[in-house]
Amino acid sequence: PALSSRTEISARRRGLALLAMANDLRDKGIEIANDAVRDDNAGNYEDAINKYCKAAEYLMTATKYEKNPVTLKTIREKSLEYVQRAEALKQGLAGKGAGGKKAGGGGGSKEEEEESEDDDVEPEPLTEEQLAKAEAEMKEELSKLIGMESVKKQMEQLCKQLSLDIRRRAEGHNTLDAIRHMMFTGNPGVGKTTVSRLVARLYHQLGVSAKDSVVEVQKGDLVAGYVNQTAMKTAKKIKEARGGILFVDEAYQLTQALQRGQSDFSGEAIDEMMKVMNETGRKSVTFVFAGYKKEMDEFVQHNAGYLSAMYLGYISAISR
Repeated sequence: PALSSRTEISARRRGLALLAMANDLRDKGIEIANDAVRDDNAGNYEDAINKYCKAAEYLMTATKYEKNPVTLKTIREKSLEYVQRAEALKQGLAGKGAGGKKAGGGGGSKEEEEESEDDDVEPEPLTEEQLAKAEAEMKEELSKLIGMESVKKQMEQLCKQLSLDIRRRAEGHNTLDAIRHMMFTGNPGVGKTTVSRLVARLYHQLGVSAKDSVVEVQKGDLVAGYVNQTAMKTAKKIKEARGGILFVDEAYQLTQALQRGQSDFSGEAIDEMMKVMNETGRKSVTFVFAGYKKEMDEFVQHNAGYLSAMYLGYISAISR
């Protein structure tokens, strides 16, 4: 019995060591992916390509030590997505274009087909006067915010990047789709909702989005008490937010039960949102996930970074 006990302890230690190794490699991969996203946003595409590939290598190495089958599947899928993003950037740099691909499949209704056709019709590009006006209005709106200097700086950078892309397209250059989705962190009252409305207005003024509306939701607006009802409930909110922003407040609540080993249907809501996060066009949804910093860090790290490892290539972080 003593020998058996020692063997069990030894096996448990090995298991914990392998899990720690998998977590370290996964976290390093996510860290590099975060850097890739920043380079991607800043237009440093060559650096972004290298980092996306390196992040994928770390994540795939982590699969050698990861035992959770769900986590394994997620890591493999997202490693592939990072590689695909790197390939898309390479094509963009080579002048072949790197347009986003619509997510999902299957037949849709006539209304959905008409909406899809509308997305294919690009609006007239903004003139220099219109761009200058939009930039001036955004600068004026930001000046009204008290404090929040880091947020103002990031918003100004976002505005300049979008304006630059518009000018380059007008000159006939290929541009890569901007990373639209965001994560806002901070305590209640720091202005997360206010900034999301500014983002909605900026996207609309620059022709990135069809509307300047913000649909605000929490867990209770997305999650139901029965199987499949959550997917339908979430899809309804996504449809309501089309062309604007879906602001998910206290988003960390969607994974808290799962982190405690409890079962609810929050995973269905996350899966439903993930289905459309790669969509592009003026009528696609921009997601903003918000909440306390500590809880949001746990939110994006859950299940191999259920959001960060999957879509941090499409999420930028803003905090006060």
